[in-house]
Amino acid sequence: MLKNFSDLKVNGYDIIKLGYKGKRIGEVLDYLLDLVIDDKIKNERDSLMAMALNYRTLNIKKIINSYQYFVIYDFVSYELQKS
Repeated sequence: MLKNFSDLKVNGYDIIKLGYKGKRIGEVLDYLLDLVIDDKIKNERDSLMAMALNYRTLNIKKIINSYQYFVIYDFVSYELQKS
């Protein structure tokens, strides 16, 4: 049973090689650990590295969705102020 980052088949240096820096390294490792604990992926280097790359895409989608929400909110607020 996995308990912490050191049980993963990847480490912080692997995540750095993918271009992550600072606190993102720990966030990615935490994300990978959760996936393995929840049996969503196996604790295999190739799978973990692929999901680490996928983490960046997931964050970009979250940012885009948040931005879209605020654009819609601002538009609705503006329209309500006009009426």
